[in-house]
Amino acid sequence: MNNNELKYDTVSNRTVTFMPCVNNESSHYAKAVHILQEQCEKEHNRMHPRTIIRTGLFKKSEVYRPLTLTESVEAVVDWFETLYDSSTGHKRTEDQRLILPRACIDTDTGVVRKGNSTKFKIISESKQLITLEESFAEKDISINYRRTDGIELDLRMGYNKQVPEDKLVDLLTPIFEGKRALAKAYSSVVSIIIKKNGNGEQAGVYVPRLTNGTALLSMYIKSLNNIPSVCVKPVLDHECSFLRVIPVKKPTEQEM
Repeated sequence: MNNNELKYDTVSNRTVTFMPCVNNESSHYAKAVHILQEQCEKEHNRMHPRTIIRTGLFKKSEVYRPLTLTESVEAVVDWFETLYDSSTGHKRTEDQRLILPRACIDTDTGVVRKGNSTKFKIISESKQLITLEESFAEKDISINYRRTDGIELDLRMGYNKQVPEDKLVDLLTPIFEGKRALAKAYSSVVSIIIKKNGNGEQAGVYVPRLTNGTALLSMYIKSLNNIPSVCVKPVLDHECSFLRVIPVKKPTEQEM
Protein backbone atom coordinates (compact mmCIF):
# COMPACT_ATOMS: atom_id res chain seq x y z
CA MET A 1 0.00 0.00 0.00
CA ASN A 2 1.16 3.56 -0.64
CA ASN A 3 -0.13 6.99 0.27
CA ASN A 4 -2.07 7.27 -2.99
CA GLU A 5 -4.36 4.38 -2.12
CA LEU A 6 -7.90 4.98 -0.96
CA LYS A 7 -8.71 2.33 1.65
CA TYR A 8 -12.34 1.41 1.69
CA ASP A 9 -14.46 -1.38 3.16
CA THR A 10 -17.54 -1.95 1.05
CA VAL A 11 -20.94 -2.87 2.43
CA SER A 12 -21.25 -5.56 -0.25
CA ASN A 13 -20.10 -9.15 0.13
CA ARG A 14 -16.48 -8.48 -0.69
CA THR A 15 -13.89 -6.35 1.04
CA VAL A 16 -11.79 -4.33 -1.36
CA THR A 17 -9.57 -1.32 -1.78
CA PHE A 18 -10.08 1.05 -4.67
CA MET A 19 -6.72 2.41 -5.76
CA PRO A 20 -6.07 4.91 -8.53
CA CYS A 21 -3.24 3.94 -10.87
CA VAL A 22 -0.61 6.57 -10.24
CA ASN A 23 0.59 7.87 -13.59
CA ASN A 24 2.71 10.78 -14.68
CA GLU A 25 1.59 13.22 -17.35
CA SER A 26 3.00 11.05 -20.15
CA SER A 27 0.83 8.07 -19.16
CA HIS A 28 -1.97 8.23 -21.70
CA TYR A 29 -5.04 6.00 -21.68
CA ALA A 30 -3.46 2.94 -23.34
CA LYS A 31 -0.36 3.14 -21.15
CA ALA A 32 -2.51 3.41 -18.02
CA VAL A 33 -4.47 0.27 -19.02
CA HIS A 34 -1.21 -1.66 -19.27
CA ILE A 35 0.01 -0.29 -15.93
CA LEU A 36 -3.23 -1.49 -14.34
CA GLN A 37 -2.89 -4.95 -15.92
CA GLU A 38 0.75 -5.26 -14.85
CA GLN A 39 -0.09 -4.33 -11.26
CA CYS A 40 -2.90 -6.88 -11.12
CA GLU A 41 -0.75 -9.63 -12.67
CA LYS A 42 2.13 -8.92 -10.31
CA GLU A 43 -0.06 -9.39 -7.24
CA HIS A 44 -2.04 -12.32 -8.74
CA ASN A 45 -5.18 -10.26 -8.18
CA ARG A 46 -8.33 -12.37 -7.74
CA MET A 47 -10.63 -9.44 -7.00
CA HIS A 48 -10.20 -7.09 -9.94
CA PRO A 49 -12.50 -7.87 -12.92
CA ARG A 50 -11.21 -9.55 -16.07
CA THR A 51 -12.60 -10.04 -19.54
CA ILE A 52 -12.15 -12.47 -22.44
CA ILE A 53 -10.51 -11.10 -25.58
CA ARG A 54 -9.77 -12.70 -28.93
CA THR A 55 -6.02 -13.10 -29.52
CA GLY A 56 -6.17 -15.08 -32.76
CA LEU A 57 -8.50 -16.76 -35.20
CA PHE A 58 -9.32 -19.56 -32.75
CA LYS A 59 -7.63 -18.24 -29.61
CA LYS A 60 -8.98 -16.33 -26.65
CA SER A 61 -7.34 -14.95 -23.55
CA GLU A 62 -8.46 -13.57 -20.20
CA VAL A 63 -7.06 -10.14 -19.27
CA TYR A 64 -7.59 -7.62 -16.51
CA ARG A 65 -9.66 -4.61 -17.54
CA PRO A 66 -10.48 -1.20 -16.06
CA LEU A 67 -13.78 -0.92 -14.24
CA THR A 68 -16.77 0.14 -16.31
CA LEU A 69 -18.47 3.46 -15.64
CA THR A 70 -21.29 1.63 -13.84
CA GLU A 71 -18.85 -0.32 -11.63
CA SER A 72 -16.91 2.86 -10.84
CA VAL A 73 -20.08 4.70 -9.84
CA GLU A 74 -21.12 1.74 -7.66
CA ALA A 75 -17.74 2.08 -5.92
CA VAL A 76 -18.29 5.81 -5.45
CA VAL A 77 -21.74 5.29 -3.93
CA ASP A 78 -20.56 2.44 -1.67
CA TRP A 79 -17.61 4.59 -0.55
CA PHE A 80 -19.96 7.41 0.41
CA GLU A 81 -22.45 5.14 2.14
CA THR A 82 -19.76 3.47 4.28
CA LEU A 83 -20.21 5.27 7.61
CA TYR A 84 -17.46 3.70 9.70
CA ASP A 85 -13.75 3.14 9.19
CA SER A 86 -13.24 -0.60 9.64
CA SER A 87 -9.63 -0.21 10.74
CA THR A 88 -10.43 2.17 13.62
CA GLY A 89 -14.15 1.75 14.21
CA HIS A 90 -14.49 5.54 14.08
CA LYS A 91 -17.31 7.25 12.26
CA ARG A 92 -16.13 8.81 9.02
CA THR A 93 -16.72 12.52 8.45
CA GLU A 94 -18.75 13.69 5.48
CA ASP A 95 -15.59 15.11 3.88
CA GLN A 96 -13.92 11.69 4.18
CA ARG A 97 -16.94 10.06 2.56
CA LEU A 98 -16.79 12.57 -0.31
CA ILE A 99 -13.14 11.89 -1.21
CA LEU A 100 -13.92 9.32 -3.91
CA PRO A 101 -17.06 11.10 -5.26
CA ARG A 102 -14.84 14.14 -5.90
CA ALA A 103 -12.08 12.16 -7.61
CA CYS A 104 -11.38 12.01 -11.34
CA ILE A 105 -12.00 8.40 -12.41
CA ASP A 106 -11.42 6.86 -15.84
CA THR A 107 -13.27 3.77 -17.08
CA ASP A 108 -13.39 1.24 -19.94
CA THR A 109 -16.87 2.39 -20.96
CA GLY A 110 -16.72 3.73 -24.49
CA VAL A 111 -18.77 6.32 -26.33
CA VAL A 112 -19.01 6.53 -30.11
CA ARG A 113 -19.93 9.90 -31.53
CA LYS A 114 -21.11 10.48 -35.09
CA GLY A 115 -20.06 13.65 -36.89
CA ASN A 116 -22.81 16.13 -37.84
CA SER A 117 -25.31 14.14 -35.76
CA THR A 118 -26.88 14.37 -32.32
CA LYS A 119 -26.76 10.57 -31.97
CA PHE A 120 -24.14 8.68 -29.96
CA LYS A 121 -23.70 5.14 -28.61
CA ILE A 122 -22.57 3.93 -25.18
CA ILE A 123 -20.49 0.72 -25.00
CA SER A 124 -20.55 -0.50 -21.40
CA GLU A 125 -17.30 -2.47 -21.71
CA SER A 126 -15.28 -1.47 -24.76
CA LYS A 127 -12.93 -4.25 -25.89
CA GLN A 128 -11.24 -1.80 -28.25
CA LEU A 129 -10.24 0.43 -25.35
CA ILE A 130 -9.11 -2.53 -23.24
CA THR A 131 -6.91 -4.01 -25.99
CA LEU A 132 -5.13 -0.86 -27.19
CA GLU A 133 -1.42 -1.30 -27.82
CA GLU A 134 0.62 0.27 -25.04
CA SER A 135 2.21 2.64 -27.56
CA PHE A 136 -1.16 3.95 -28.80
CA ALA A 137 -1.15 7.72 -28.32
CA GLU A 138 -3.79 9.01 -30.72
CA LYS A 139 -6.48 11.42 -29.57
CA ASP A 140 -9.30 8.99 -30.45
CA ILE A 141 -10.12 5.78 -32.35
CA SER A 142 -11.76 5.79 -35.77
CA ILE A 143 -14.72 3.42 -35.81
CA ASN A 144 -17.72 2.47 -37.94
CA TYR A 145 -20.75 3.92 -36.15
CA ARG A 146 -23.38 1.80 -37.91
CA ARG A 147 -21.57 -1.47 -37.15
CA THR A 148 -20.95 -0.63 -33.50
CA ASP A 149 -23.21 -2.30 -30.94
CA GLY A 150 -24.22 -0.06 -28.07
CA ILE A 151 -27.02 1.89 -26.43
CA GLU A 152 -27.94 4.71 -28.80
CA LEU A 153 -28.85 8.03 -27.22
CA ASP A 154 -29.53 11.53 -28.48
CA LEU A 155 -27.91 14.78 -27.35
CA ARG A 156 -31.30 16.47 -27.62
CA MET A 157 -32.47 14.52 -24.54
CA GLY A 158 -30.78 17.14 -22.35
CA TYR A 159 -27.05 16.45 -22.46
CA ASN A 160 -24.26 19.07 -22.39
CA LYS A 161 -25.93 21.38 -19.90
CA GLN A 162 -26.63 21.69 -16.20
CA VAL A 163 -29.84 19.97 -15.11
CA PRO A 164 -31.79 19.47 -11.84
CA GLU A 165 -31.41 16.23 -9.87
CA ASP A 166 -34.50 14.47 -11.27
CA LYS A 167 -33.41 15.16 -14.86
CA LEU A 168 -29.87 14.00 -14.05
CA VAL A 169 -31.32 10.65 -12.95
CA ASP A 170 -33.10 10.33 -16.31
CA LEU A 171 -29.91 11.08 -18.25
CA LEU A 172 -27.71 8.75 -16.20
CA THR A 173 -30.03 5.71 -16.10
CA PRO A 174 -29.34 4.43 -19.67
CA ILE A 175 -25.63 5.23 -19.31
CA PHE A 176 -25.56 3.21 -16.06
CA GLU A 177 -26.90 0.15 -17.94
CA GLY A 178 -30.51 0.85 -16.97
CA LYS A 179 -29.79 0.90 -13.22
CA ARG A 180 -32.12 3.69 -12.16
CA ALA A 181 -31.60 3.05 -8.44
CA LEU A 182 -27.86 3.58 -8.96
CA ALA A 183 -28.54 6.77 -10.93
CA LYS A 184 -30.70 8.04 -8.07
CA ALA A 185 -28.12 7.15 -5.42
CA TYR A 186 -25.29 8.78 -7.35
CA SER A 187 -27.36 11.89 -8.11
CA SER A 188 -28.10 12.21 -4.39
CA VAL A 189 -24.37 12.16 -3.59
CA VAL A 190 -23.75 14.79 -6.26
CA SER A 191 -26.55 16.92 -4.79
CA ILE A 192 -24.83 16.89 -1.40
CA ILE A 193 -21.68 18.26 -3.02
CA ILE A 194 -23.73 20.90 -4.87
CA LYS A 195 -25.30 22.05 -1.59
CA LYS A 196 -21.89 22.20 0.10
CA ASN A 197 -20.57 24.34 -2.77
CA GLY A 198 -23.49 26.75 -2.44
CA ASN A 199 -22.74 28.48 -5.73
CA GLY A 200 -25.97 27.66 -7.58
CA GLU A 201 -24.23 25.37 -10.08
CA GLN A 202 -25.79 22.03 -11.06
CA ALA A 203 -24.50 18.77 -12.53
CA GLY A 204 -24.84 17.45 -16.06
CA VAL A 205 -23.74 14.76 -18.50
CA TYR A 206 -21.37 16.04 -21.17
CA VAL A 207 -20.95 14.49 -24.62
CA PRO A 208 -19.39 17.13 -26.92
CA ARG A 209 -20.71 17.00 -30.48
CA LEU A 210 -18.41 16.06 -33.38
CA THR A 211 -18.32 18.22 -36.49
CA ASN A 212 -17.17 15.39 -38.77
CA GLY A 213 -16.02 11.77 -38.77
CA THR A 214 -16.79 9.09 -36.19
CA ALA A 215 -14.72 8.57 -33.06
CA LEU A 216 -14.51 6.20 -30.08
CA LEU A 217 -13.52 7.75 -26.77
CA SER A 218 -13.95 6.77 -23.11
CA MET A 219 -16.36 7.90 -20.41
CA TYR A 220 -15.04 9.24 -17.14
CA ILE A 221 -16.06 11.12 -14.02
CA LYS A 222 -14.59 14.61 -13.78
CA SER A 223 -15.14 17.58 -11.50
CA LEU A 224 -16.59 20.53 -13.41
CA ASN A 225 -17.06 23.71 -11.35
CA ASN A 226 -16.30 21.52 -8.29
CA ILE A 227 -19.24 19.25 -9.18
CA PRO A 228 -18.72 15.57 -10.20
CA SER A 229 -19.95 15.14 -13.76
CA VAL A 230 -20.12 12.16 -16.12
CA CYS A 231 -18.30 13.18 -19.29
CA VAL A 232 -16.66 11.95 -22.47
CA LYS A 233 -12.89 12.12 -22.10
CA PRO A 234 -11.82 14.74 -24.67
CA VAL A 235 -8.75 12.80 -25.84
CA LEU A 236 -7.08 9.44 -25.16
CA ASP A 237 -3.54 10.85 -25.18
CA HIS A 238 -3.91 12.46 -21.76
CA GLU A 239 -3.11 11.11 -18.28
CA CYS A 240 -5.77 9.05 -16.56
CA SER A 241 -6.48 7.16 -13.35
CA PHE A 242 -8.39 3.90 -13.02
CA LEU A 243 -9.74 2.26 -9.89
CA ARG A 244 -8.08 -1.01 -8.95
CA VAL A 245 -9.81 -3.59 -6.76
CA ILE A 246 -7.60 -5.41 -4.26
CA PRO A 247 -8.28 -7.34 -1.03
CA VAL A 248 -8.04 -5.42 2.21
CA LYS A 249 -6.30 -7.08 5.11
CA LYS A 250 -8.72 -7.39 8.00
CA PRO A 251 -7.41 -5.67 11.13
CA THR A 252 -6.48 -7.93 14.05
CA GLU A 253 -7.97 -7.44 17.51
CA GLN A 254 -4.70 -5.80 18.61
CA GLU A 255 -4.86 -3.37 15.66
CA MET A 256 -8.46 -2.53 16.48
